[in-house]
Amino acid sequence: MFTRFISYLPALLVGVSVSASFPIAGCRAEVTAPKVTVRTETLAGVTYNPDAPLAAVTKPFFDAKNPPTEARTFRVTYKGAENATVPALLTIPGNGRGKGRQYPAVVLIHGLSSRKEDTLLLAVAFARRGYATLSIDLPVHGERRLKDGRTIADLTLEETRRVGAISVADLRRGVDFLSTRSDIDRSRLGCVGISLGGIFGGVFAGVEKRVKSVALWSAGGDWGTLLSESRHPFALKRREKGSLPDSETVEKTLRDVDPLTHIASLAPRPLLLLAGTDDYVVPNECTDALFDAAREPKELARYPGGHIPDLRAMTVRTLDFFDETLRRR
Repeated sequence: MFTRFISYLPALLVGVSVSASFPIAGCRAEVTAPKVTVRTETLAGVTYNPDAPLAAVTKPFFDAKNPPTEARTFRVTYKGAENATVPALLTIPGNGRGKGRQYPAVVLIHGLSSRKEDTLLLAVAFARRGYATLSIDLPVHGERRLKDGRTIADLTLEETRRVGAISVADLRRGVDFLSTRSDIDRSRLGCVGISLGGIFGGVFAGVEKRVKSVALWSAGGDWGTLLSESRHPFALKRREKGSLPDSETVEKTLRDVDPLTHIASLAPRPLLLLAGTDDYVVPNECTDALFDAAREPKELARYPGGHIPDLRAMTVRTLDFFDETLRRR
């Protein structure tokens, strides 16, 4: 079983300077163009560009005549990786009376075969505590389902790697979007990743320094062990089809989007890892590997049961964690 920390860093393209010189008739002189800094970063061949236009559009998600009293939810679209449109839900605490107030915000990342709408109850719970939330549809999920009907279980390892990299870039663009809003405190941003969202969330939080506090639910590292041992239909289907290579090949192919590669970079930002004692989807050894690869400050708590065994208790613990590590910053 591969459980050691993988000391691998994705290639980053940062700080590229461009200059030019040319002769002028009658004299010897050099004219240097102004330096241009390109702030892009590349993960698994997918580029994140914080300076690209967001083209964000925000509309009420619920009937404007009968809005919820505890929170306001908006449907948002913005441009993500490769200029694709990313659909999202933004939830703001209260009924709009707190004008001029800035809220801490948490990015919610849904799980496998789920969608952004499935995080709405969690978003309302966060709103009651005074947190705004943003949840996107990950690639191949929700409004971004593939037209040919394939799910993530049908993708090749290379395609899965690309989905992970696009997810990270799109989540980072979500942080860019939150940073444009006057009602969001950009210095207090957190992240909650659930299951697959926790796996990709571990990568996202490792590379995105603006995220200050992270909670991952039923997540783990080491794709080789995960795909060979998980009892989720996603993994079972791959094994039954005989399309799953050996664990070493899986680990090498998906290394860029394995949280084991990035989670150590989260420190000194705090990590809360919550899991079940008998998780049939994400094996305990994968959760342990992720926790071991992370640096302090970190905490691992397990609840009796399988995958996401106690939603209420995990929600309360996560809210308390953010109150301790994010709200009081």
